[in-house]
Amino acid sequence: MKNKNIIIWILAIISTVSTTALITLWLIRPAAPDMQPFHHSKNKQHEKSFCCEKKMMDRLNLNAEQKDKFLAQRDSHHKKIDPVFDSLRSLRTKLFDELDKDAPDSAIINSCINKISEQEAIVQREGVENILSMKKFLNPSQFDTLITIHSHAMMPMGKGMPKDMQQHCNKNENK
Repeated sequence: MKNKNIIIWILAIISTVSTTALITLWLIRPAAPDMQPFHHSKNKQHEKSFCCEKKMMDRLNLNAEQKDKFLAQRDSHHKKIDPVFDSLRSLRTKLFDELDKDAPDSAIINSCINKISEQEAIVQREGVENILSMKKFLNPSQFDTLITIHSHAMMPMGKGMPKDMQQHCNKNENK
C-alpha cells in the first residue's frame, strides 16, 4: 500500500511538471510571421520587371539599337503572354476554390488541371518564340548569355542550378 501511494505521488508530480512546462512553452512561443499576399500592385510589379529587364540588357551588353529592339520585343512578348497569365491566375483560383470545398468535384478539378496545362504550354511556346525573336538581333555571345539566363530561369525552383545561382535578379542586387 505504501509503495502504491509513493508511485501515485511520483506520477502526480511528473504530470504537474509536464503540464506546467507545456503551458509555459505555449505561452512564450514566438508569434507566427505575417504572411505577405502573393498579389502585388501593378506599379511595384512593373518597377521590378523593368529593373530585371535593365539588368538583363546590361548583362547582355546590348548597344543602343539592340536595346530598342529588345524593349520592343519585350513589349510584344508581354502583350501576348499577360492574358495567358491572367487566365492561369483565374484557373488556379477556381481550382483552389474547388479544393477548399467539403466535397470537391473531381470533374471540375480535372477540367481545371487540363486547362492549366494548355495555358502553360502556351507560355512555354511563347517563351521559345520570344527567345528565337531575340536571336535575330543578338550576336552569338549575347545569345549564349541569354540562353544561360533563360535556362536557369525556366528550371523548376532549385533544380539543375548551382547553389549560389539565384532565381530572380532582385536577389542578385549585390553582384
